[in-house]
Amino acid sequence: MSEYYTHLLIPLTPEYRPEADAVVRFIQGIAENGNVASPSTISFSKVTKGNPPVREVKNGISGKTFNIPWTSRRIEKPQILASVTQIIQHAANQWEYDVEISGEGVPLVPPCAVGYVENGNWKSVVGPYSLEICCRVRSNVVRLSFVESENKWPPRFGEDCSAEERQGIFAHPEDGEIIIPNAGCGTFWIEFRYGKFIFPRLRHNGINVLDDSIVTLARKAFDCDFVQACEWG
Repeated sequence: MSEYYTHLLIPLTPEYRPEADAVVRFIQGIAENGNVASPSTISFSKVTKGNPPVREVKNGISGKTFNIPWTSRRIEKPQILASVTQIIQHAANQWEYDVEISGEGVPLVPPCAVGYVENGNWKSVVGPYSLEICCRVRSNVVRLSFVESENKWPPRFGEDCSAEERQGIFAHPEDGEIIIPNAGCGTFWIEFRYGKFIFPRLRHNGINVLDDSIVTLARKAFDCDFVQACEWG
């Protein structure tokens, strides 16, 4: 089974939603700083929101059935952009969308040091690898972690929730479950998605593993502070 690591930057204010020009500044900064391997690709995806379908699930022990809502959002086919400034044109009148910059190779300035486990030991990646950096913009606050529910079914990542759900539960391959304050929800977040089995080690026993230049770029582009989180699976 393949495991993929995603690192998250989540604004401290869950209602924060950036204008498209801020997304342009961030993506352009990522490209100019060499944070993804060259040549890189920039893409735009509309996100369509509707009424979530419901699936009936049967409890194998009790025999009782209950309804589980499926995802209410669908990410449309990505459109490859010729330039970063086209983000503004494509984002016009769109309430929800994703913008991604991706590359495969060795970045000049990696967002963080990554590696893999071999024979029980973590080793740094020395060859090319896949990296996708994605800005996700939504129309309202959504859940950004998997938390326990009363019916023992985890509420879905990316589904609408209350802005009061501030504490997030995340997973890291080294430390298992991690509880992170102020990371449970957001209207906007940034993902750093790596190829299978590749992940960064914890830094000083904490999850703040991104290079300071990345965090500074995000703060300047979006004029807000962020908290870091992660997911493994």
